[in-house]
Amino acid sequence: PGMHVTGTIGANGTDEIDGVKGIAPDVQILAEKVFSDVSWDGAYADDIIAAINHAVEMDADVINLSLGTDGAFVDEEDPIQKAVRTATEQGVLVVAAGGNAFYSTKSGSAQYN
Repeated sequence: PGMHVTGTIGANGTDEIDGVKGIAPDVQILAEKVFSDVSWDGAYADDIIAAINHAVEMDADVINLSLGTDGAFVDEEDPIQKAVRTATEQGVLVVAAGGNAFYSTKSGSAQYN
């Protein structure tokens, strides 16, 4: 989903090159990688927080978190939620995808039945 959102926003094709143009084709995109290439353990909170903080330091206007997890309850003491709150207090729009876990799809859910 993160790459899909990136393409929807920043595609910059012309009539000569596919003709696909995103919402903001001149956007600058900063990709923050938080998942391992070698493990399916997910992303660690420290890595997610570091990515949020780095994006804020780089003067990002928007942070799109597409972490592939289910939605959860708000916990004011959760370190990731604190980092998001800090980012928003500094004027960054933070958008998070909820409920896009790999097992929430029809083909994946069969593994858990």
